[in-house]
Amino acid sequence: MCYKNELGIIIPLEGTQDKSFVTVLTQSGTSNPSAVNNITDFGVPTITRDGVGSYSVNFTGGPLLVNKTYIGIVNGSAGTGFLNAQYLNTNVIRLTTFTTAGVQADGILSSAQLFINIKN
Repeated sequence: MCYKNELGIIIPLEGTQDKSFVTVLTQSGTSNPSAVNNITDFGVPTITRDGVGSYSVNFTGGPLLVNKTYIGIVNGSAGTGFLNAQYLNTNVIRLTTFTTAGVQADGILSSAQLFINIKN
């Protein structure tokens, strides 16, 4: 929802703006990925490695609204593999990484860019 101020500029009402989280993910070997250069409206998540090529992006407080959360992930290193992002619940996004042969693998989150947008 918006209103028009005295100058005719349309202004979003307090609390109605979309919220975003943008980061660059890096990983070395089988360590937990790191989120660097964060831009966030709802906190920095904890990222854990759950298994080979499987990771959880864990937020607190349930900021990931059902049917209003949009996720994008882009591999920053061309030709190293494929990335997948899946909404699990209001706190967790699951990331999976695959080699170019389609085998789940670690070490592919090299300069990957993760984008999360929550519509209000």
